[in-house]
Amino acid sequence: MSNKAINNIIRRSLNFEKRRNFFLVAAIALTSFMITSVLTVGMSYHRTLTVEPFRSEGILTHASFQQGAVSSAQSQDLRAQPYVRQVSNVYRLGTGFLPGFDRGILLATMDQGTWVEFLLPVFADVIGHAPVAADEIALSRAHLAEMGITEPYIGMDIPMEYLLDHFAAEPDPDRLPEQGTFKLSAIYTEFVSLRPGFVFTPVYVSEAFAISHGGLTANALSVNVLFDNASRAEQYVLSLAQELGVSPDNLIINPALENAGAADTSAMILTVSLVIAFLMLIGFLLIYNVMYISVAKDVRFYGLLKSIGTTRRQIRNIVNGQVLLLYLIGLPVGLALSVATSFILVPAVLSGARAGAVISFSPIIYLGGVLFALITAYLGAITSASKAAKVTPIEAIRHIGEINTNGKTRVSKVVTPARMAWRNTFRERRRAIIVIASLLLGVTVFTSAMGIINSMDIAGYVQTWKTHDIALASTDTSLLPDGSGFTGINPNLINQIRELPGVVSVSEQTSGFAGATYPEPVIEWVTERLGAFNPVAEITGIDPYDLERLISQWEPDAIAAFDRAAFERGEIALVEQRASAWTMGELLPGYFPIGAQVPLEIGETEITPTIGGYVSIDNMTGFSVRFGANLSFIMSNEYLNSIGQRPGTGYLGINVDSDSMELVNAAVQELI
Repeated sequence: MSNKAINNIIRRSLNFEKRRNFFLVAAIALTSFMITSVLTVGMSYHRTLTVEPFRSEGILTHASFQQGAVSSAQSQDLRAQPYVRQVSNVYRLGTGFLPGFDRGILLATMDQGTWVEFLLPVFADVIGHAPVAADEIALSRAHLAEMGITEPYIGMDIPMEYLLDHFAAEPDPDRLPEQGTFKLSAIYTEFVSLRPGFVFTPVYVSEAFAISHGGLTANALSVNVLFDNASRAEQYVLSLAQELGVSPDNLIINPALENAGAADTSAMILTVSLVIAFLMLIGFLLIYNVMYISVAKDVRFYGLLKSIGTTRRQIRNIVNGQVLLLYLIGLPVGLALSVATSFILVPAVLSGARAGAVISFSPIIYLGGVLFALITAYLGAITSASKAAKVTPIEAIRHIGEINTNGKTRVSKVVTPARMAWRNTFRERRRAIIVIASLLLGVTVFTSAMGIINSMDIAGYVQTWKTHDIALASTDTSLLPDGSGFTGINPNLINQIRELPGVVSVSEQTSGFAGATYPEPVIEWVTERLGAFNPVAEITGIDPYDLERLISQWEPDAIAAFDRAAFERGEIALVEQRASAWTMGELLPGYFPIGAQVPLEIGETEITPTIGGYVSIDNMTGFSVRFGANLSFIMSNEYLNSIGQRPGTGYLGINVDSDSMELVNAAVQELI
């Protein structure tokens, strides 16, 4: 039989078996839809968990050189390193003063590579383009909302005052801001402003603006680096510092890497693979069942084909050809449904994402959907095709269906519809087993998928590093009369919030100073590195709730050994590692190890607390008031209050009953 004749048989069979075709197309579309949807949710989930911490930092970078640490030439040398994937240059020009803001915001410019590779991945709903002309500016919707602009548009005039100090060795403190009007070139949603405190992304202007106002100078340059392997960032930072002859203290590893690493890639891949394997098996059974019934019904037809000389291979091609054509119809339907539902399914699954769900439309998803659905359809077709190819003309003539019999005739005196239904169901054992297996696997996959989706508690993941339902931070930077700290959040406001119905707990984070005694080598090293030394320490006071969150970072044995009562009595203090390391660098663990005693003067009280451990406040609140002190200690608010030296509250964490969240949030907004 010629290929043309086979193609004609395939076409006529499709025209004749329209009902069967509908079920096959539906099975193929459903299989491709389920597989693609699982891949979309899995990759979106992983990408959301990976990107969210970087969104809170405002830039996608693994490490950054501090301002002025490297030159433009050294920045070019970075690109030659085999483990460096991307390098971006950001110039910190000075301070911008937008209408409606009671303080200045960092004014910066960047190259186009930074905009595309480092900023756009952490922004959302971007409209427009990066500033290019000297009078163009890029602002976030948070900037614009603070200015009172609710309906911004590209090309809108934005007045702004600015102080530029990037070109001056010693900026003049008496210099007045310049005034200018800029065109809005880009509008975007950023997530830095979700952090407690008066925090926004920089106001971005163009390189042309910087060049027209003194040029792009090396002392204003900050360099951001993306490595080819984020998990080896610490190792690469040391290598870069050695290659460029720069102190490792001038390189800052992005704290977002700690939280982004929490997304377990291997576990996600294993889970998605198991679900897809189940879905493929279900799809195979659906397709096989439909084709099995079709082949069984057309046994006489295939027997007649055999009688006129059609080979087994040609019969297999006829069956496979029908399924392949139906696959080409059902596949785009399934993929289209997957794309359409992704905009509903992914945000629903990742509804707890603090910085918004990231929907992944990676080509891998759709290539995987095409491939897995093709394999499923092929396996379902080839199994039925083999059965059709084995039919002989004699078998076709005698065929009356597969009857379940062991040679014995059983006669029942009682004939009921239920008994008849049972016997009819298992008259063809193989078909009955396939149908039952399909139903069981369908239920299994449904319950498994629901279990996986319900376990994708992204809100719980965020809760591991952002622990309060509502957070307030003070923007009041005025010193207390004795200079021991800042005024902070109004105590009356705190008391009013405590009394709101639905508020479960309120945790205060206070900030102040203490006099500290430092070893002479530390004084010399810090002075040489930073140009000055101030013999003070920063004291951050916390409540018991936040203490538990902080020490939860430790090993179980260390948590059990920690003396909480001694901490509440002020006998033990914790070291805020990241803030202390910024000034103390490599000297910190050497001179101030766990167990060391540090003399402090808090007001008129002299104490000598013991260092009980190292922690990071950023992982607890995402916000820490830091004044540039050499050491940063964490102590008990109860103790600081008992000696009359509890400073102002810089951060307020509010935990709320889940049923009262909207009411409490509205009440807090009204109070502030």
